[in-house]
Amino acid sequence: MFSIATRLTPFTLLLFFLLSLNISAQKPAPPKVNPATINWLKYDQGLKQAGKEKKKIMVFFYTDWCGYCKKMNNYTYKDEEIKKILAKNFISVTVNGESKNSILVDKTNITERELTSRFGVRGFPTIWFLEPNAEKISSLIGYRDAKNFADVLSYLADNWYKTLSFEEYLKKKEQLNKDKK
Repeated sequence: MFSIATRLTPFTLLLFFLLSLNISAQKPAPPKVNPATINWLKYDQGLKQAGKEKKKIMVFFYTDWCGYCKKMNNYTYKDEEIKKILAKNFISVTVNGESKNSILVDKTNITERELTSRFGVRGFPTIWFLEPNAEKISSLIGYRDAKNFADVLSYLADNWYKTLSFEEYLKKKEQLNKDKK
């Protein structure tokens, strides 16, 4: 007498064999290249890269539990315009405000949590903008949607912060857009 398992075994083996042939015959898909992705670096790596490329640094301080941090990652940082502005003008850095991961800062190993404290971060998300030499420019506290964040990034990338307040910049930008129409 044959059991059900015995009757199914040849069929199961045949099915497994055919599936394995199909899988092994397939070539892996080439990796998708998206030139407008954000290349997130650790703080110490970002400082080195900024020095080489002479780009400003954007430091995104976040925590794993922060809802608005997740929203920025899922919406703001996925926006195509944001990715383009960041790739062209900034070195993008992430720092987990509660992490004990070690980073090298001023020839000393500190944790990301300690770095967060050094920057005076008290709420998340907080974004600090730095010159290529790590000199502080300004910070943003809280969630920013893509439209607002694009304005901030352009204001900093084009060095308007050296001569105009952000409000003056927005008025000037609005006037230029009206003149174009």
